[in-house]
Parts: sequence; C-alpha cells; structure tokens
Amino acid sequence: MVGGGNAARPTGFFFEVAIMKKFLLEICVDSFESARRASESGADRLELCGDLLVGGVSPSPFLIEQVVQRIKTPVNVLLRPRFGDFCFTDEEKEVLLKEIAFCAQAKVNGVVIGALTPEGDLDVPFLSQCMA
Repeated sequence: MVGGGNAARPTGFFFEVAIMKKFLLEICVDSFESARRASESGADRLELCGDLLVGGVSPSPFLIEQVVQRIKTPVNVLLRPRFGDFCFTDEEKEVLLKEIAFCAQAKVNGVVIGALTPEGDLDVPFLSQCMA
C-alpha cells in the first residue's frame, strides 16, 4: 500500500532486536575543552587520552581529575605508557598498574588497556593483574 495505511510491519526476533538496540556514543577526547564539547554535544561516554596524534597515550593525572570532577559524562581513561607497540617492559607494566590504581582513586568509569606478548598474543597474566 503506497502513501501510508496499514502496511505490514516485519516481525520476528531480528526485527525486534534491531528496533530495541540503543547505540552508545563514545568520543575520544584529549583536553578539558574537547571533553566539555563532547559532553555538551550528547556523548554517552568519553575516552580520555593523551596525545591522540600518535595514537593515544595515558593522559596527565591532573587532566583526569579535572575532567572527572567537572564533566558529568562517564569517563574511561586510556592507559598506555608510550606510543608504539603494546609489548611492555616490566617497568612500563609497573607504571600501568600505578595508573590503574590512580584511576580507581579518581573514580573514573573505567580504564582502556591492552598488552601483548612479543609473539603477538594477549599478555593474559599481566591483563589479569590489571583487572584484579
């Protein structure tokens, strides 16, 4: 039927799931101003990073505190001690664990981390440590 009326509506599991699904808009930000603008523009969540031009590294702890305290949108923090690969030295892992503890104290929504072995596999022992 053209032009309205009682057109048949598709039914079934896949149609219902498609209608019910709500997308979450997470925006990567690297400054207080970009966090404020993303929040005011309707972001559901922020991913706070440092130095996005190199793919993102851990942001300043002072920036983390400022954004978490002043912006009402939930904030996840990218934790990465340097740009490049995700194979971290023991010293870099130590820094990451301290950053995770700081983020917990700062009451961030969550942290975004990744770590690989030299063979390219997930560094499960270290990632488990991060989640403890």
